[in-house]
Amino acid sequence: MKPARRNPVDLEALQSRIHALEQRVQQQTGRIEHHARLADLDTLQMRIKRVEQTLNSELWAARQREHTMLEMLSTPPLKTAVLKRFKEFWQTGVPAIKRWLQQAAASWWRDTRPGWWPQFAAAWQEALDQARR
Repeated sequence: MKPARRNPVDLEALQSRIHALEQRVQQQTGRIEHHARLADLDTLQMRIKRVEQTLNSELWAARQREHTMLEMLSTPPLKTAVLKRFKEFWQTGVPAIKRWLQQAAASWWRDTRPGWWPQFAAAWQEALDQARR
């Protein structure tokens, strides 16, 4: 499900609305002497509070989006991460695997060496010694 797409907040329009509401509050306070109703003032104050809350929630959401975007930008792209991991594997994993295979082959050879091998090795050594003379 796609996240709900919000329209950008027009901060200037919100500030002008707040300014207009504050002017109306000032006008109403000026009319208090002329028997202005307190209910109108309460209504205006509640509307100002709602506008402030809306503005604060929009600013908070914008900060969250910015934080998320910065986190996304701080992570390396997939290609870079894969190449880095492959390079690490090539430098550390492949030599370790090669050493393990050599050790396993040497161990296998020691364990499965046929019974004729010692005589063959001795004959080989003797042939080498005779060739050197």
